[in-house]
Formats: sequence, C-alpha cells, structure tokens
Amino acid sequence: MGIRLGIISDAHGNGPALEACLTFFRKQAVDRVLFLGDAVGYFPLSTDVCEQLMRAEALCLKGNHEAMLFGELPISPEAEAVVQLATTAQNLPKDWRQEVEANGSKHLLEIGGRRFLLVHGSPDNPLTKRMHDPENCPVDSGLDGIFMGHTHRPFLHHKDGCLLLNPGSCGLPRDHGELLSLAVLEVESMHAQIFRIPFVHDMTLVKQTHVNVQQCLAQRCDTPLGTVWSKAI
Repeated sequence: MGIRLGIISDAHGNGPALEACLTFFRKQAVDRVLFLGDAVGYFPLSTDVCEQLMRAEALCLKGNHEAMLFGELPISPEAEAVVQLATTAQNLPKDWRQEVEANGSKHLLEIGGRRFLLVHGSPDNPLTKRMHDPENCPVDSGLDGIFMGHTHRPFLHHKDGCLLLNPGSCGLPRDHGELLSLAVLEVESMHAQIFRIPFVHDMTLVKQTHVNVQQCLAQRCDTPLGTVWSKAI
C-alpha cells in the first residue's frame, strides 16, 4: 500500500471531535495528517486541539482564526463575541505556533512524486476567501491537487487534471452538525474519499460556546456529502 494522507481542517477548539477524527485516521493507517488551519476559536479547548495535532505530527497551516489571534487580521468586538479567541486560545503550545507561522496559510507539499498545494481558504486568497464552488478555483499547471478548508463544508472535484478537495470541518460542520467531516487520499492512485463520522458533541463544551455555534451544530442535511462511517471509532 502506498502513502495515505489524512486531511482535516477547522477543528476550532473542539478537542473531543478532533480526537475522534485522529482515531479514525489511525484505524485507516494514514501515513501523515494534514491540517488546513483554524485550530482555535469557538470551542474552549484550543490548547488541547493544538497539543493533539502536535502529538499526531500533523502538518498545520495558519487559518484566519490563527491570523486574528496573532494580530495579522482585524477582529471586531462583534466577531470576538462569537469566536471568543481571547478566552479560548490562551496558553497555546509555543512549538505549535512556531510551526503554524513557518507553514503559513499556503504551503506546497511534495510527497510520493505528487505536488499538492495546501491552503486554508483559496489559492488566490488563502486566509479570507471561501471557495464554495470548486469550478471557480484557479488551478496552476504542475499541481496534482489543491486542498482547501475554511467553508466547513466538504467537496471533491476534478478540474484540468487537478484534484480539488475540501475535507469539511472536523470540529464544527456547517452542513450536518453531528457528522464530523474529513478526507483520506491514496497518493499513488490519487483516490480520495470524504468520510463523515457520527458524533455526539459534549454538551458541557457546547454550552460554553456562542449561540451561533450552537445553531450551527443543530443544522441537519438529508444528503450530506461523504461516506457515513457506521463502525465504532
């Protein structure tokens, strides 16, 4: 079996949800975990999320929430009331921050003879632009795939010979709140699959979030994209 990549994004301080996704990756025998940004904000366990990602030796990108936390993007008082960065993202691991700063929000990964562009938002605006329609995604020649997060909704698409993939959110899905979303890619064959992990969120944590987050978790979708995993994690 060739190299298998586990791709996740947008954990947003939801430690138990991230743990479920990383457990799934171990059962799938992935060789490397790629995290496309936004480890912090919304849920109160940002430090736990960062520590889990470090233990998993994940390649971690900078998302817009990290950029706001680091003072690189502005955040209004209204937005801070929702994302709660001042209270949820304290005492983060120094090694995690150094890696995120080094990798940035746009990173070229060459692995197994393939070239992948990793971004948080979109290739032309990696921090703040949301790529909802992959047909509108700019594709550079020489890339085998572009992996994007930020929307909290997964997609899987091919354009001009390039795989366009959004794994959705492993902490705060916006299409179906109780189905965590992630992706697995077999590098040699370029076979990619979106998986959805049924998950009951910790209500002690949920009650500490803004009502907007709680409403997001209450969202349901009759036909969520991806394979719903029915086996025990």
